[in-house]
Amino acid sequence: MAFRTREMLRYAIRSEDNIKRLSGMQEALVERGVGLSYEELQIKAQLSQSQAHRINIERAYTNARNNYKSVYSVDLTEAQIDSLILPSLPQKNMPPTLDEAVAKALDSSPALIELQQALETKKGDLEVRESAMYPKIEAVAEATNKENDQGYAGTRSEQRYGVQVSYNLFSGYRDVDNIRAAKSDITSVRKSLLDRRRTVEERVRNAWNDILTLQKTIALYENQANITWAYLELVKKKKAMGGEVGITEIITGERDYINATSSKVTSEIEHITAAYMLLNQMGLITPDVVEN
Repeated sequence: MAFRTREMLRYAIRSEDNIKRLSGMQEALVERGVGLSYEELQIKAQLSQSQAHRINIERAYTNARNNYKSVYSVDLTEAQIDSLILPSLPQKNMPPTLDEAVAKALDSSPALIELQQALETKKGDLEVRESAMYPKIEAVAEATNKENDQGYAGTRSEQRYGVQVSYNLFSGYRDVDNIRAAKSDITSVRKSLLDRRRTVEERVRNAWNDILTLQKTIALYENQANITWAYLELVKKKKAMGGEVGITEIITGERDYINATSSKVTSEIEHITAAYMLLNQMGLITPDVVEN
């Protein structure tokens, strides 16, 4: 999140500085009764809008850094944030279809494996507790060697063999209560496992949907940036040929181009994030998967 908001903040600052540079205005405040032209008011309105946008991004950026500190107990410096590298899209590890992604996640999700192991442990506890309700049969063997026993010289050996049966006739219903508790624990873990499976499948489907829609979004923002850049080229060419071009046309074109580029970059970050969220649900996050 810190990486994403940092990129958004860079473009927000760039947009605001661009309006100031093109218009020569450094202040967006307007006092009532002060006579300003229609164009000046438009420029100030756009400057005010860009400043409000930049402040909102700064707030999100600070919140993202606070969240990082809360999780990792480390306060990132600006230099550390600038050194962050966005991993590339792990294309070779992506599943070809949604159904395969769901099947893999339900089979290999770390969250599900953890609960499945807990369930097996609870079943083992139940078997141990149930065994206390049945007779216990043990084979007993004993061997003794005696030397010079009772004044007789030499060694005498004695062996005893037998079968020992023990049975807990009554324990104050403690064994019954233990079995009930073990069965209750198994039921609870099974319910948690079922809920977790639903959650994992939902997250896989959401991540898959994010990947597909963000691919389209990235293409649209790139097209928008290309269109606004072509518009700017035409406006600048018109101005160079002596045509009448208002400063607001240039400012609007520059702003739209920067916004489209910013949106494309943030969508690319979200696209890569969604891909790794999908792989995480599938249990495929390993160091070799994180490609730079």
